[in-house]
Amino acid sequence: MNIATNISVIAGVVTTCVGIYVLLSNPRRETNRVFAMIAANFALYSFSEFMTRSSVTVDQAFFWGRIGFTIAILLGAIAVHFSEVFPRKYYKQRNLFHSKWLMFLYLTGIGVAVVFNLVVTENSVIMSENDRD
Repeated sequence: MNIATNISVIAGVVTTCVGIYVLLSNPRRETNRVFAMIAANFALYSFSEFMTRSSVTVDQAFFWGRIGFTIAILLGAIAVHFSEVFPRKYYKQRNLFHSKWLMFLYLTGIGVAVVFNLVVTENSVIMSENDRD
């Protein structure tokens, strides 16, 4: 284990603890649930980075890298969702985003993740590495 993998593990554990603490403090509030989703997303990303850096073969690293990038793609939609939910305590109006827009963002993120996983293959990564030589 090198310093980069240690940082990934520490970040994942701290993020998980913060997410669980916030969720358990008031699980009925939508803000806490969405924040826990963000924390879970970051924790999964940290875990996938740890697994990518700890991989023995190129196939394993490529697998965990794809999972990490898929999680990162969906993080944008969750961050927008949180920014819509969080200020409701201070701004009672709910006109920032409607649920249709949030659904559109989530579906767009899922669509981009699916296209990314279909288009980016191990052969395309190996081919791009061969082009550098």
